[in-house]
Amino acid sequence: MEAKKVTIPTIPHPSLRSLTQSYNTLVIATATVTMKFILSIISTSLLAKSVVAEIISIEWTDPESGKPYPNGAAQVGDTVQFKWEEFHNVNIHPTGDCSKDGAILIGDQSGAKYTFTADDVGTVTFACDVGKHCSFGQIITYDVTLPTPTESPSQSPPATASPAPTSPTIILVPPAPESPTPTSSTPVAETPAEEEPSDSGSVNLGITMSLFATAGASLFL
Repeated sequence: MEAKKVTIPTIPHPSLRSLTQSYNTLVIATATVTMKFILSIISTSLLAKSVVAEIISIEWTDPESGKPYPNGAAQVGDTVQFKWEEFHNVNIHPTGDCSKDGAILIGDQSGAKYTFTADDVGTVTFACDVGKHCSFGQIITYDVTLPTPTESPSQSPPATASPAPTSPTIILVPPAPESPTPTSSTPVAETPAEEEPSDSGSVNLGITMSLFATAGASLFL
């Protein structure tokens, strides 16, 4: 007789189900933190390529017209500074209106500053919570964007490759032969040696005198 196989359905243990839910929650939280970290790195990289961040100064008061400030524009890295002379303060209103739910105080002294970060991309609303100043128009909303790298107005033409410098050629020249001292081509005339006068005249005179002497002597004999 063959035995029949009976499949028993697996029922997850309650503790295992709870562990799975905790794991999923952890994964979602980790993904959120990772995305914010990546966004922060991107914004920092863009800031490095962009121009110097701006400081936006606002004369912070309740408008006489009763109308709110017109929306402003800012980039991540810009700083907004609020200046006033009377009694005011400045707060971030996450609701985007005069509701104080979740309001974050920025400062209650003139010169209060706020620098926009990557988490502010979108809209940020500032308002004064003193009395009814917000309802009187002392509220402003900023549209915040990531900075865009600026390009130089004129691009220089691509540099052409200059030819490699060549070493100067040195030519060795043998020294020129010394030129001989020019001599006169005119032949030097030889001066003939002076001939000494011959003594023949004296000899002849002597002979003549002897003949006369002999002749004279013969006359007296």
